Formats: sequence, C-alpha cells, structure tokens
Amino acid sequence: MALKEYYKRSDPIRELAAGMLHACDESMYQEYGTAFDAGVWEQQDKGPWLARAIVYKSQVELHRDNNDLGLSLSFACGHFTGGAMLFPELGLKLAYNPGDVILSYAGRLSHKVTTWKPTAYYPAGITPGRIGTVFFFPKHSLQKLCGKPPGWGLDTGYGRYDCSSQYKPGQSGVVVEEHWEDSDSDLIER
Repeated sequence: MALKEYYKRSDPIRELAAGMLHACDESMYQEYGTAFDAGVWEQQDKGPWLARAIVYKSQVELHRDNNDLGLSLSFACGHFTGGAMLFPELGLKLAYNPGDVILSYAGRLSHKVTTWKPTAYYPAGITPGRIGTVFFFPKHSLQKLCGKPPGWGLDTGYGRYDCSSQYKPGQSGVVVEEHWEDSDSDLIER
C-alpha cells in the first residue's frame, strides 16, 4: 500500500523526469520505455526508469554507479546548505540545490555530493536535511529486458519460468505446468 502511494504521489515528478530524458535522448527514452514495459513490477509506476534510489540525509562520497546503464536523473530536496555535485573527471562542480536536476552517465563518471549541512529547524515541522532521489536503469535488467514484450517480467517470473509453449505477450499471470527453470534472474541486483 505504501509503495503504491509513493508512486502515486511522486508521479508528477516522474513525469517531468521522463520528459527531460525524452528531450535529451529520445532513442534512450524509447529503449528504457520498452524495457520498462517488459519489466515493470508495480503497475502504479509509469517509468521509463526501472529503478529509483532515495538517499535519505546521508553524505555521498566519490563513487561510480557501475551497475547503471545510460542516463540517470537525480535531484535533491529538503532544507540544507552546500551539497554541490562534483564530476572530477570532467572538472565540473554543479549546483545541486532543491529544484536542480542532473542528468548524467553515473555508471561511466565518478561523482560525489559535497558536504552539506542541515539548516535550522523548519517551522512547518519538517526536519531539516537533504534527500536525494535518483532514477536509473540497472544494466543487467536492461540487457535482460531488451526485446521482451510488455508484461514479460510478471508473466514469466522474470525469466524463471520455462513457459515458451504457453506464453502469450501481455497475458499476466500465466500458469506454468510444473516446469520451473532453475536459473538466477539478473533482473534485480542483490
């Protein structure tokens, strides 16, 4: 229930983010959208990114998101000072305040958020601090979902079922007659 509510309430932000991806790289938007339709887990989520990360009031050190493929989108909200985004390999320091959005190849470029500090207690009762959100597509998921029809993930247990003789695209809840394929799905990074 909480997850559905999260997707419902964050949908206007997701819609803006999707529009930004479409404007920056239409072919990647199409590729993500097709793979998303094949792999979406929660129907309330509308994509095109298959994954989201919420960084709740944590400092983020220099790293590269090695399991991400293509463009990621990130933004911060909250009540804080500092917290610029650094891309050392490019010599870039970008403003990363509430309302700023960064589209980047986070799987290819090392990046970090500089030290931030919470501001004084906000009068509306909201605890101060920085909350970052990242929309991304794990590369193993994109590779697995590429070329799959809409609904494939739910219909096949994300490739765990051997249902080639029974599978019909878009038919959710396929019943498989006692043949489990014993394979590890790469759909979700563990």
